[in-house]
Amino acid sequence: ITMDLAYRPAGEDTPVLTEVRTIETRPPDVEGAYSMDWTGAFRAVSTVVLDRTPLPGEPGGQAWGGYAGLSLRLAEGLSERRVVSNDGPIDEMPDDRYRGRHPTLDYSGLVDGRPAGVVILDHPDNPRSPTPWYAIRSAEMSFFSPAVLCYEPITLQAGQRLTLRYRVIVHSGRWDPGRLEAEHATYARETRESK
Repeated sequence: ITMDLAYRPAGEDTPVLTEVRTIETRPPDVEGAYSMDWTGAFRAVSTVVLDRTPLPGEPGGQAWGGYAGLSLRLAEGLSERRVVSNDGPIDEMPDDRYRGRHPTLDYSGLVDGRPAGVVILDHPDNPRSPTPWYAIRSAEMSFFSPAVLCYEPITLQAGQRLTLRYRVIVHSGRWDPGRLEAEHATYARETRESK
């Protein structure tokens, strides 16, 4: 799937940023997991600042600050939720939120009593890799996002390019840090070999 996108301020005709978005899907593997390789290739038409809602502790900071871009809001009925990175389980989530840097993040839970999850793998060539993540595990919402803008904005000058690449894998069961590390190594190797 390929899309050509143009971003422009409300009420203006001229875009300030363009994107070629490519989503390459793969069939389910022997375990039934399927994946999508998501690439956003951005080009600034004029100087543009990619920013986000400020974080708590910053001027105007909000509890929901720090996220932007590819995001997943998971099913309402997800129970026994767990957030795991390649470094281990994320147990400490002040205000039901997590912001930390890892090459991978997996969000799983029970769907109709069966374990399932979604993992996002950060491409090692992405800016600010390993990426900051923004995850919510609250009574109202199960959400996570690779948040390249979490800690600071990115300014692009006219003609400058920014490419973000991720692999999203939907899987059954609960994946542990070792499995996440192995999947990330496979993703990095496959994309190096395809260059």
